[in-house]
Amino acid sequence: MILVTGTGRCGSSLMMQTLYYLGVPLVGDPKVDNDEHLFWGAYNIVNRENTDVKVKASPELDKKARSFNPKGYWELDMLTIIDHCRKGFGEQNIGHVIKITGALVTELQTNDIEKMIICKREDTVKQAESMMDLAKIDIQIAEENNLKSPNFTEWYKDKTYLDVMTMQTTQGIMLDSLAMNYDIPSIPVYFEDMLKNPEKEIKELVQFLELGDVDISEAINNVDKR
Repeated sequence: MILVTGTGRCGSSLMMQTLYYLGVPLVGDPKVDNDEHLFWGAYNIVNRENTDVKVKASPELDKKARSFNPKGYWELDMLTIIDHCRKGFGEQNIGHVIKITGALVTELQTNDIEKMIICKREDTVKQAESMMDLAKIDIQIAEENNLKSPNFTEWYKDKTYLDVMTMQTTQGIMLDSLAMNYDIPSIPVYFEDMLKNPEKEIKELVQFLELGDVDISEAINNVDKR
C-alpha cells in the first residue's frame, strides 16, 4: 500500500483528497464524514463498546473543530488503522493509499509499504500551534461528553507549543529514517508548496506514483489557496 504520512497538521488530508481526485484507490472509505468526532480515534472506542453511545460537541465547539479541516480528515479511525497494521494489508490493498500519521506508523509492517508520501510544513511553529489548538478543542469535546475511556489528547493537557514542536520534529526524523533505512521510495511534499503551485506538485506526485496520463484538473481545482 501507499502510505501518506506526516506529523499532524501537515497537509495530509489535502494529500488524501488529491490522490482520490487522481483516481488512486483508498484503503477503506476514509472520505465518508461521520457525525461523531473521531479526530483522535478515542471516541470510536466508546462507540465500539456501546453502539448506543454517541459523542457530540456543542454547536460552538463543533464549528471550531470542523474549521480545521472543512473537507474532513480523510483518515480511518485509529482502531481500524491499528487492526490493519497488526493483520497486514494483504494483496487486495496493493496500490491503495492510506493515511497514517505520527508515531502510529511504527505499528506498520514495513514490507506492506510500497511507497511513502511524507507531508511536511515549512512553518513548523504554526504547525505546532495548530496541533495544540485542535487538541484543546478535542479535550473540551471529551469533557463535555464525560468520556472515561483513554483519550489521545491527554498528553497535550500540560504541554506548551514548544513541547509539541519538539515532538513533531522527533516524529519527522523517525518518518524520514523509516524510508531511508528500509529503502522505501518516498517523496516529501510541503503544504505551502501545494498551496503556491499545486499543478507542479501534483505533476511530481503523478510521476512518483507512475500514474501515467491522468487528468489532474480536478485535483488542482480542489486545492483552496486561501
